[in-house]
Amino acid sequence: MKKNILLFFCFAFSVVSFAQKMLLPKALPMSSSSMVSMNDDENYAFVSVNRKQLLKADYKTGKEFVVLDVEQLKDSPIESIGGFSFSSDETKILVYPFSEKMGKDTCSREFYIYDVLRSKIEKLSDYGAQQQPTFSPNGKMVAFVRNNDLFIKRLEYGTEVRVTTDGAKDSISNGIADMLYRREFGVERTFQWSPDSKMLSYIKFNQMAVPEYGFDVYKGTSPERKTFKYSQAGEVNATASVHLYNIQFKWNKELKLPDEADKYIVSLQWSTNPELIAVTYLNREQNMFKVLFANPNSLVSHIVYTDINKQFISLESAKSFMFLPDESFVVLSEKDGYSHLYLYSKTGILMRQLTKGNFDVIKVYGYDAANQIFYYQSTENGAQNRGIYAVGLNGKKQILFDQEGFNDVVFSSKYNYISHENSTVKRQPVYTICNKKGKVIRSLNMLSEVTEKSVLPQKELFSFTSAQNILLQGWVVKPLSFDNTKKYPLVLFVGDADNFWSEDFSIPLANEGYIVACVNTRGTQGKGEEFKKCIFEQMGKLEAQDQIQTATYFLEQGFVNSQKVSIIGADFGGNVAVTTLTDKEGVIKSAVAISPVTDYSFYNTVYTERFMRKPEQNFVGYEQTSLLSMANQIKGNLLLIQATADENVHLQNTFSLSEKLVEANVQFEMQIYTNDNGTFSSEKTQMHLIQRIMNFLAKK
Repeated sequence: MKKNILLFFCFAFSVVSFAQKMLLPKALPMSSSSMVSMNDDENYAFVSVNRKQLLKADYKTGKEFVVLDVEQLKDSPIESIGGFSFSSDETKILVYPFSEKMGKDTCSREFYIYDVLRSKIEKLSDYGAQQQPTFSPNGKMVAFVRNNDLFIKRLEYGTEVRVTTDGAKDSISNGIADMLYRREFGVERTFQWSPDSKMLSYIKFNQMAVPEYGFDVYKGTSPERKTFKYSQAGEVNATASVHLYNIQFKWNKELKLPDEADKYIVSLQWSTNPELIAVTYLNREQNMFKVLFANPNSLVSHIVYTDINKQFISLESAKSFMFLPDESFVVLSEKDGYSHLYLYSKTGILMRQLTKGNFDVIKVYGYDAANQIFYYQSTENGAQNRGIYAVGLNGKKQILFDQEGFNDVVFSSKYNYISHENSTVKRQPVYTICNKKGKVIRSLNMLSEVTEKSVLPQKELFSFTSAQNILLQGWVVKPLSFDNTKKYPLVLFVGDADNFWSEDFSIPLANEGYIVACVNTRGTQGKGEEFKKCIFEQMGKLEAQDQIQTATYFLEQGFVNSQKVSIIGADFGGNVAVTTLTDKEGVIKSAVAISPVTDYSFYNTVYTERFMRKPEQNFVGYEQTSLLSMANQIKGNLLLIQATADENVHLQNTFSLSEKLVEANVQFEMQIYTNDNGTFSSEKTQMHLIQRIMNFLAKK
């Protein structure tokens, strides 16, 4: 929730009222993340701009070939391609149609199998839509979920086998994560094929004891009640269990895990050996991470790795487990104060710390087994930057991309080619194809100009040391006509202030004469464990202090109007924004809080308890960070914005704060968006919301 808040404002660039003022280029480059490497390691596949074709292109030359053209198919059941995946031999392709109304991957769709050799397309199943269909490694079967149950389609015979029979909405889910896992662990599909295609492992979620939350949808003559399962901090979670299904003998068994029942199963991973599966999981408090190895036939298991942290295990660490071909494994850990890669033997003995230094490894891309090299992204070139590096099993490091700004990569299947992306706060992403050593082969960009040469205001990086002796870093954008002898209104964003390109609300505001700034407060990653975890059990408190310090820093520069200092935040950022208004000095005069979390006891278990523990374990922390208990301390101007159908930050948050503000006789403004789910996705809602915020800022 914390890192994506600023992206909420990206919609501003699609709003007609600002289009002429921003003068942005209209052509967009191909994103490297949309490219799927093919088996030959010389070509990649992607969907054409008009979504009518599935193409493959040569990494070196860019020469394109048509793999599938829906307009050339006789009686094609799909008009455009929404997504695709290949079988292991690339003779069959799973495709689904594109729809602008289609939601996340967890929703059900009609999938189709395209036979490349016969140029024939047909439904995956005649018995209803599917979720997360996945080819078996031998390409002869597809596993998928329908109505919370797992199925296997045998492509050779056209038959379906039902793996589970107990699936039911808001009750039992097999192979698809519940809402909590999807939102907080980024997990959709929770079933995995064994490497020999003989078994299917999956996680079963039992939500029967989970409380229900609901809200009214105001359509028609009377409201309709929508309910769903949702665990607030301290409440009962869904129970997760691991199961194994044998394809040949059709037996279904549970793999019992040791320790307490209340845990989060992060992943199921098979090694290259079909006799070994790994289960990674966290305890409820998320301060203990374990890796369990099990034999899928005998179900004999043992713990091979345990990581304990006095505060919490970072999500990046919990999701980092990776098997090597010899059954050794690699994990991320912060045991030395920074996030680093560690290599362990298959028996759980530490063999080597692969990365070391005062920086964080942010992402692990993969392992090139042929050359025994790991590829990773880290903050070695500064906390606001992201570089790409390689490290061998012997600990020898290689720099691939350490240009200023944000670097991200997608590797070809055998690691011989790299799709590279680089951007800064001043420049839109540049996409290139490189060889394995990082040398540019060709460019993928279609932009003729970079933003640095445009007439738009530009972001600049800044840093300062706060009164608490904390180095804070961020970006700032000023009006084109900026004159440091004049006084300007200042708007702070609560969000990600790293050195990457973002089409956010700052440019429209700068065009209206505002100075806009964003800072990486304490609690953000990239600077080690102490900087990230000092917010433990007091989330929002130190972050608000850092926002106030940032406002003070700009006031000291002499070009900010002290009566025109505002802050905007959404979700967690909404909590921080309102908290700044409780400061006795009153440095920040106005706050816009969009879907604010007003009391962490209202928010979900996984996110909240990671940072705050359960309410009964941290009564003081919950009380001190609750906006409800601080309502009578709020001064200045406040605009609360809430969508009534938000399933993430519920209406309960804003309405509870509203009640407390009234009781304390604190004046405030409130904007409600009826039936909106919190994404504010419709053009009319966007237009209204932006104008509402602009009007609020203009009169304060």
